[in-house]
Amino acid sequence: MSSRSTELLIILTLVSGSAALYCLSCTDSVSPRHCHTVRKCSEGEVCFTESHTTENGAVVYDTGCATSQKCRTKRVRPDKLKSLHGVDPHYHHSQCMECCTSHLCNNQGCGQPGYPMTRGPACFDCQQVSDPMLCDKIKVCDMNQVCYLQKEVEFGDVLFTSSCINKHACTSDVDVFGKRNLQSCSKCCLADLCNDECGDMTHPPSTPGSLLVSTTTLTPSSTQVPRSMGSRGEEFLILFMKNHLLAMGNLSVYITTDNETTIKIFTSPRLNANIKSVINFTSSLTLGLPIDLVCEYFTVEPKGLILQTSELSSITIFDRFGMDTNDGTLIIPTRKLSNKYIISSTDPYTTESYYYSQFAIGALYNRTFVEITFKFKDNTPLTIQGKSYRDGDVFNVMLERFDTLQIAHTTDLSGSFITSNKPVTVFSGNRCQRLKYGCSHMVTQLPPTTEIDTKYIIPPFYTNDGTLIQVLSENGSSVNSSVGSSVSNFHLNEKGYKNIEVTSNVTTVIESDQPVLVTAFGMGNKSSNYHPYMTVVPGIHQYLDYYKVAVPAGYAENFICLIVPSQSLNNLRINGFSVYHYTVVYQSALTLAKSFSVRTLKVQSGTIVLSTSDASQFGLIVYGHRIADGYGFAGNFVLP
Repeated sequence: MSSRSTELLIILTLVSGSAALYCLSCTDSVSPRHCHTVRKCSEGEVCFTESHTTENGAVVYDTGCATSQKCRTKRVRPDKLKSLHGVDPHYHHSQCMECCTSHLCNNQGCGQPGYPMTRGPACFDCQQVSDPMLCDKIKVCDMNQVCYLQKEVEFGDVLFTSSCINKHACTSDVDVFGKRNLQSCSKCCLADLCNDECGDMTHPPSTPGSLLVSTTTLTPSSTQVPRSMGSRGEEFLILFMKNHLLAMGNLSVYITTDNETTIKIFTSPRLNANIKSVINFTSSLTLGLPIDLVCEYFTVEPKGLILQTSELSSITIFDRFGMDTNDGTLIIPTRKLSNKYIISSTDPYTTESYYYSQFAIGALYNRTFVEITFKFKDNTPLTIQGKSYRDGDVFNVMLERFDTLQIAHTTDLSGSFITSNKPVTVFSGNRCQRLKYGCSHMVTQLPPTTEIDTKYIIPPFYTNDGTLIQVLSENGSSVNSSVGSSVSNFHLNEKGYKNIEVTSNVTTVIESDQPVLVTAFGMGNKSSNYHPYMTVVPGIHQYLDYYKVAVPAGYAENFICLIVPSQSLNNLRINGFSVYHYTVVYQSALTLAKSFSVRTLKVQSGTIVLSTSDASQFGLIVYGHRIADGYGFAGNFVLP
């Protein structure tokens, strides 16, 4: 696949793509998240949160829509707020002004907590409107509820009711609201604000962590595509970590979507780079970026890029698309970013900078305060900006929007912990690493600890001389490990981790009493001259029923590894074909709450669409090899 040349255009404004945002819109709330009124902003506007004191000295919060220009001035004028809300906000002693660029993102801000991580969807909640998109009230549902939309006709008038509803009620044919004269609209769904248009009834999930959404038909015609799911999104923050060879090749971005799509690329005004700002494409795009975007060590740089797409998309990046030392990672959308991450890496082969253990942080918002608590395998000091840091020491830094910071060390950084006051993106790996054989760059984006799971199935990497599995815990966990027929138990302390090396012909199961992060490393193959790579492993509650991924060209062999509920294997389609159409190179079966079938299939490069006709969720890992190189990435590693 060829990359594209690019042009210079720096974007200076905060925008959210072509689609208008829905923002919370209230005055004098006790906390932003307690606002239950929503407003659809004008195109180009963003969501804001502002705190101020009332005449009585109480701190209250205003939320709504504002232009990006007003956000840059850090102030929304009282007369503007009055026009937005219809009331006088009585401003006294404004304390804070923050803006953000995704639906309902101003449920938090100015130091206030947002919606809880464990919750149901935020749904439109109106008893009678003539059009569901006219509803301006929302409610955050309980965990056992989904969004509901119902159409009725009364006295010849069409009316719509939207609300939260218990999941089990969606499986019933009974008219749960007791209405009469229903005409072709009754829908349940589990994405935020998904009950804004009609569609067929969709039943709630039967397994924890799965997502219930409305669907639309796309190519191939038998595939039903979710409206929003897992790593599919409309805004992504990317950065590129340092590789040990950068003289050749490009930084490559693969984008897949289901419809004609416009992608907009936003960079810092402080970045001097040759990057095109707007690209239109259909189905898939390979975007080449300049190598100058690679992060340097121990310095704050404006090297983060924000990609916004007009349609739900999936993105993977490869940070050196030359003939060796390449690796790829899935990119999760900004709505899934958060403020707590635990680092996964491996112990460098030697103390040369060539083999550094490393991680990098990127900021989505201005004035992002980041705290890094270091964990070193040995107590070799690390010098940053003239100061020495040892195991357990804390480093603090403030980042502005688009800023990046990359940290590296001659010892393993696994277990280092990152916290921030606003969401950030974090990548980790090794500049180059030799495990069983060869040295190759290793990189993956990391999920925040709010998105990790307790149950994992880890297939081996085919044609490698072994698989290295790393299990990491934020708060401490008791872990059960099953490697083939061998079962063992171990305990992880807070910020602890354990490495497990397995052969190339066994499937491993990890179960823990607390959420853990699991990463896996293909260790290379001496006889074939394949080199190492890494990926985050998806937990079983992170499985999806639909993926559209780009398998890169230029590799001697490419594989997709599928972890599918056994009863749904025959319902799985890959580019319209069953699994039996493809060459199986590895398979196993196991039981974890239910029976799973593990299949590793050999595939060609190009775009691959995978789905199940019964909407059953399954796991996906993609990897490949060529001389002196290898890559790997997961199809999804966040909760749906």
